[in-house]
Amino acid sequence: MNFLESLVEPSSFPPRWNSGNWTNIHGWTHILSDFGIFLAFLSISVTLFWFVSQRKDLFFRGVFQLFGGFILLCGFAHLLEAVIFWEPLYRISALVKAATAIISWVTVIAVIRNLPDAVNLPGLKKVNDQMRREIDRRKVAELEAEQVREELKSMLFVASHDLREPVRGIVSFTEILQKESAGKLDETSLDLLDRISKGGKHLSSLIENIQSLAHLREDKRKIAMVDARQSIKTALEEMNPLIYSKSASITVSDRLPQLFANEFWLERIFFNLLSNAVKFAPEGETPLIEIKALDKSELSEDTAGIVISDKNETIPEQKTREVFDLFKRNTGRGIDGTGAGLAIVRAAAKRYGGRVWHEAREGGGNHFKVTFYDAPVDSIIEGQLNAPLESDSPELNPE
Repeated sequence: MNFLESLVEPSSFPPRWNSGNWTNIHGWTHILSDFGIFLAFLSISVTLFWFVSQRKDLFFRGVFQLFGGFILLCGFAHLLEAVIFWEPLYRISALVKAATAIISWVTVIAVIRNLPDAVNLPGLKKVNDQMRREIDRRKVAELEAEQVREELKSMLFVASHDLREPVRGIVSFTEILQKESAGKLDETSLDLLDRISKGGKHLSSLIENIQSLAHLREDKRKIAMVDARQSIKTALEEMNPLIYSKSASITVSDRLPQLFANEFWLERIFFNLLSNAVKFAPEGETPLIEIKALDKSELSEDTAGIVISDKNETIPEQKTREVFDLFKRNTGRGIDGTGAGLAIVRAAAKRYGGRVWHEAREGGGNHFKVTFYDAPVDSIIEGQLNAPLESDSPELNPE
C-alpha cells in the first residue's frame, strides 16, 4: 500500500460517530461549529489574499500572506474535523495540523522580525497631521507663486511698455539720420547707423514676441470652427514682402480642413511657421514650401491638421524638441529673427487644445505638423482656457 492510499485507508480508525456515545445534538454541534469556522476562516484568508494583491505598496506584505496561509490551513483543519464524523481521515487531518503548526511558527518568526519596523510606523493621527501640514505648505507656496506671477506680469507689462517707445524712437531717429546723412557720411558711419537700425527693429520684435507669450497665458479669445485655408491665405498676404524678396514658391492644397481654434492665433501659428520656412531657406536657393492636410493615419480621433513642408536644412533629431523653446534657434545669427516664433506657435496651439511638432522630411527638409479638434469640444472652451499655461508639454513634443 503506497503512502497516498494509507492516508485514506479507514481500517485502523472508525468514523467519529462510531467512536463513543455521541448524541445527535452533541455531534451536530461539533459538525456545524467546525464547518462554520471553516467558512469564516476561508472568507478571511481569501479577503487577505485579495487585499494583498490590490495593494502593491503594502508594508509587511509577506506577513499578510503568511497570515492568510495560516488562517486557510486552520480552516481546513476544522473542515476535516467535521468530515471525520463520516470518513476517518485522521492521517490527512494530522498532516494538515502539522502544516498549520509549521506555517504558524514561520508566521511567528516573521512577526517578531518585522515588529521593530511596525512599532516605528507613524500612527494614523500623525500621518493625517503630516498630510495636513503638507497641504497647508503647498497652499502657501501656491499663493506665493501666484503673487510672484502677478508681480512678474506687472513688471513685464511696465518694462515692455516703457521699452517700446524708446526703441521706436531709436529706430525712427536712426532712419531720419540715415536719410539726411546720405552722401555726407563715410561707409563705416553709414554701416554703423544701419546696424543701430536693425538692432532696434530686432529689439522691437523681441518685445512684441515676449508680450505675445505673456498675453497667451491669460488669453480667452473666442474658439470656433476656422477655415484653415483662409487663415493661411491671411498669413501669406501679410508675408507678401518677404515672399517677394526671397522669390519663394508656396503650394497650398485646395483641400484643407476646418479646425476648432481661435482665428487670430491660428493665423499667428501659420504666419510664424511659414515665415520661418521662407527665411531659413539656404542662401541663393528658392524656398520651396508645400501646405496640405495631414493624412488620417497621422491623426488621433476627432482631430484634423495641417503639415507645412520645406526643403531647408533638416533640423537634427536631437533638436526636434528644443526648437520650440524660447530663444532656441537652429541657425546662426545671420538670419533675422528673435528665436521666439516657434515658442509662440507651441504656446498658442496648447492654449487652444492643439498640438504642434516637427519631423524630418524624407530626402531632406522638414515637416511642421499642427493639429486641432475637428469639431467643437466643450472641455476646451470651459477648461483649457482656464488652465494655467505650462512652458512645456509632452503632448506638444511627441516622441
